[in-house]
Amino acid sequence: PSQQFVNSAGPRKYRRNFNSPPPVEFLTSFQVQQVGRQLLLVDRDGSTFSGEIAPPNNGAKSLVFRVSGQSRALRQSVVIEGSLTPNGGPEAGSNLSDLRVANESHLPLDRLRIDARATIGAESRPIRATPASRQ
Repeated sequence: PSQQFVNSAGPRKYRRNFNSPPPVEFLTSFQVQQVGRQLLLVDRDGSTFSGEIAPPNNGAKSLVFRVSGQSRALRQSVVIEGSLTPNGGPEAGSNLSDLRVANESHLPLDRLRIDARATIGAESRPIRATPASRQ
């Protein structure tokens, strides 16, 4: 199972210095795949970032993950650390402690949001992504 996500914390639409090149798009729209504790993010340019979801803590309101890989667009190694949190109010579930992140389980990716930070060299970029609406 996989889910398309859209990042609302993408690059600025306006450049401060028009002599510099426009910012490179990075994880503006990407696919998330999960099997057990393994997590894979696939960017629109084909870059893949893989890693694991940490075991949930009792009463946790989110699941923590860390993925890494090589960005084709940026031509650099990237480390992404963040959390998967229910996307919505109390009806979405108040905590994730009842989710079993085992080899056979699948998270409800279409009901989760991603809050993360991508580290690219000395630069850090926020990622706030929600599932793309299905047309």
